[in-house]
Parts: sequence; C-alpha cells; structure tokens
Amino acid sequence: MAKEKKANKAKKDEKKGPIGKIIAVILVACLLLGTGVFFLVTYRKDTIKVAARSDVIKFWDEAGITKAFEDELHVRIKWLDYGAENEKVYAKMAEDLPKEGADLPDCYLGTGLELSQLTALTQQGAFLNLTNMAQDDKLMPNFSEVIRSDTARLPELMLDGGIYSLPAFQESLSEEYPQKAWINAEWLQRVGMQMPATTDELLAVLRKFQTEDCNRNGSAADEIPLGAAYGGQGNATTLGYLIHAFVNTDYDLADSNFLGLAEDGSVTAAVTGPGFRQALSYLRTLYGEGLLDQNVFQQGTEVFLGGSRANEKYGVILAKDLYALFNDTARAAVYVPLPPLKNGSQQGTLVRRSQVKLGGFLVPSRLSDKRQKLALRFGDAMLSEHGSLTVLYGAESVGWFPADNRIQAMGGAQATWRLADKAVDGTAIYGAIRGELPYWMSADRKLAQQATPDQNGSADLLSPLNWQGYLNQVTRQYYEPIGRACLRYELPELILTAEQSEELNNGSDANVYSDLIDTLNKTSREFVTGAKNLDGDWDAFVKTMNDKGLSKLVQYMQQALEKSRAG
Repeated sequence: MAKEKKANKAKKDEKKGPIGKIIAVILVACLLLGTGVFFLVTYRKDTIKVAARSDVIKFWDEAGITKAFEDELHVRIKWLDYGAENEKVYAKMAEDLPKEGADLPDCYLGTGLELSQLTALTQQGAFLNLTNMAQDDKLMPNFSEVIRSDTARLPELMLDGGIYSLPAFQESLSEEYPQKAWINAEWLQRVGMQMPATTDELLAVLRKFQTEDCNRNGSAADEIPLGAAYGGQGNATTLGYLIHAFVNTDYDLADSNFLGLAEDGSVTAAVTGPGFRQALSYLRTLYGEGLLDQNVFQQGTEVFLGGSRANEKYGVILAKDLYALFNDTARAAVYVPLPPLKNGSQQGTLVRRSQVKLGGFLVPSRLSDKRQKLALRFGDAMLSEHGSLTVLYGAESVGWFPADNRIQAMGGAQATWRLADKAVDGTAIYGAIRGELPYWMSADRKLAQQATPDQNGSADLLSPLNWQGYLNQVTRQYYEPIGRACLRYELPELILTAEQSEELNNGSDANVYSDLIDTLNKTSREFVTGAKNLDGDWDAFVKTMNDKGLSKLVQYMQQALEKSRAG
C-alpha cells in the first residue's frame, strides 16, 4: 500500500512539470513574505521620548507602569533622565526652549516644578496650549470626559489663561466637607423625638437631652447635649456646622476665611451682617442654657475620649470623623449623621475643595503635529480609570486588581477595582512621587474601590478596615448635595495690587488681615459666652471692623474679582 501511494505521488509530481514546481515555490515564498510583512506591520512600535526625574523613572520601571503603558498604547518609552533635583530639571527644561522637532522630548512627566517655575516657562511659550484639545473627544477622550464630569474644576486647570498641563487630582469627599454633625440615635429614641431638620428643632432635642438622663446612669447632670472643640482637627470639630445654617461663610469663630460671595456674585463680609448676628444669638442661647459644652473654645478633640459606649456623655458631636476621635467603631456607630440644618430658607455647609496640581505632564510646543498627537495619546491614557490606578498603584495585577464582583464598594454604587495586599504606593518615596504625576482620581473612582473583606469573606463598612467607605457614603448622601449648591458663595483666590495692600496696611508692617481676624475671633466668642451683649455691643463691633479696614478690603477685593472675571 505504501509503495502504491509513493508511486501515485511521483506520477502527480511528473504531471506538475517545471511550471507547477515554480508556482508552488512562489506560493510558499509569498506566504512566508506575507507573514513577515504582517509581523513587521503588527509589531512595529512608535518610540516616545519621555523626559522625567530620576525617581519617577525608577518608580515607573519598578512598579511595572512603563511596560503597562507600552503594552496598552503599543509604543516604546525612551526615558530621558533629567536628574533628581528640582533646579536641574527646571534648567534642562529651559535649555529645551529654543530646540525644535527631533531635538526635543515628546513630553515631560512628573517634573515637580514649582508653580512660579511652571508659569515662567509657560509665558515663554515652552508648552503646547491644550485648551481646545482637552475638550476634543477624539483626540483626548479621557481628559474631555473628566472635564465634563466636573466642569467647576475647569478654572483650576488653567494657567496663564489656558490649559498647558495634565492634572494630578485626588478628590476626598470627607475632606471636602469637613463640618459634619452626629447625633446619638439611642438618645434620640429615648426622648421620643424625630431627627431634627431645623435649628429650632435641634434646640428642642438638645433641651430634652439635657433633662432626661439619656445615658441612664441615674443622673441628669452629666450629659453634654452638644459637643464641639477648637483644637486638633482645624475646623472639622468647630461650630461652623451651625453657623452655616445662618450664613454662607467659611468663618467658624476661628478661621481666617471670613469673606465670600453674595447672592448677586459680589464680594461680601457676612460676619458683620444680620445673618451672622442671628447665628451668634443662637449660639449664645445654646451656651447660656448649658446645652453647648462650656469649654468649647478651650478644649481639643481629646475631650471626646471621656465618654464610652456604656456611659456616653454627648448627645450631638460636631466632627468630620467620629472614628478618628473615638478609635472605636462600635461607639461611633451609635451616632448617625445629622444633615445640614435649615434656618428659614438658609441651609449650607463648608466646602474645602480638593486641589488640582499642575505640571505633571507637559508637551513641548515646537514638536511636529505627529509627535504632539503621540504624546497627547500617552498623557490622555493616564486619565482613564485604568490609567489613573496604574499611575497611582502600579501595573494591574501588581498594585491593583479588578474587583471580584463579590464585595461591595467603599461607598459607591458598584466596586470596579481593589488594591493589592501590598500595593506599590506603600513606600514613602513613591507616595511623594505620585502627587507629581498626571491622574484623575475623582470621588466616584475612589468610591468604586472594593471594600476589604474580613476572615469570613464579607465586608462591613462600619468596621475599622472600611470605615472610610462609610464616611464617604455619609458625605455623598447628606453633605455633598448641599455643598455643591454652596460653591457659588466661595470666594476665588484673588490678588490685590501692591498699592492696595500698602494702603490697607497704612504704610506699616501691620497685617490688616491678622488684625481683623484677631478682632473677629475675640469679639464673636465674647458674644457667645456673654462677655459682650449683642443688643448693646453689636454696632460698636461692626464699626471697629470697618475702622480696621474691612470695608476697604471688601472694596478692593471686589475690584480684583471684576478684573479676574474680565480676563
């Protein structure tokens, strides 16, 4: 049988003749050549020249970030080491100014420039203006998406009238809305009252807390209906929560931000207006009746450790984070969030916006159009959720993983990612570097982190491991909606002229701001404690503030605001 097959094959080969053999050879050659061409086309990679600090390069290589972006974008990253010191990096970038085309890097990554240095280079035309490109869905889809998701951030991305840098941004909801209130749910149930929604209703609840032995220890004299403090956590444990029910101002009887915007958008000093006087009157009632901790202006946050789960002292606590005060989630869980109160039509809360950092990614202006687009594609990839997680924590499966669809999110609707057990950002050196790189970690993306499961495989947001998720959830539900509405009252950063500053300081070394703040702090606290009387001393207080330069300060700030709005 085998001999017959060989004989048949030989006969077929003879029939092919020379022409058939040539055709067969050509077909094989074409197949091989085609495979080679396909291989070359498929695996050809563009090279992108990235100028960066030495520590950035080290971080990217060690954390697998370099390879991750090379694989994702099908490029080869060629590092240009610009040194480890800020001044050397700045000097090298200045040397690049007159260069063109191939002599330039395609982009600068994680430069660590000071704002003044970044501004100086921008004004010399060093960087590509991204203002229009940043809102182009096809050219920069991720950047345009993050801008649409939070249009209020757009002015923060501007430098010298345009967008020249991709941002580093990490939003913390709890930090953005630090003035929260927590009410003891067990006490509220014991006195048979509903969750207060107005300042009058809170007053009624506090009076009940004062008289009904809410901690059930046999004495109605040791309860403190309302606790607050002025030390340890800035304005996160102050009376600002209550003041915002009367006026839209950052001032909390200690803070230096006492100017804001009125309903018509003009600069105003609410601290000398009728709303603030009403707020002081309300606080005076609380203090005078013993409903407010009598040591409120002297004590720090450590005073809250005086209570316990078994014998609580406080009915309501003003604080950003109870677990940070108690270090006891079981005790903290007894308190439930008290949403911002209303006083008539007024309802507000303090907003401390997370800051956008610029300079993390810049493109030289003298590149060819092709090189610019390659660089922008590279930078834009870092602003996606996948890219931002990679920049922050290292490559996928190194510093982070996709969520496993079993565990709830850290306050968000659905978990999409989780940290590795030993994330790359655990070292101090990388923690500092991350802030210099472009990424966009919005609250939505942070809240999409998977909670940490316990030994049984379940995750409780009220546990110490996941308490931040609970805090984020509370902030989003109760404080962020009101805070968003209050943004229009925030005074933007304004700069007075040298002449205006000189006039306000009366030509001396005195600081008008410090003088006003000192008077404001001292007098407003005296109104609360009763050392001064609102009926008899209010007009004198307003006059003193204006004599010290408040009215002139408001006037000059208004001029600065109009100038900034005019462009």
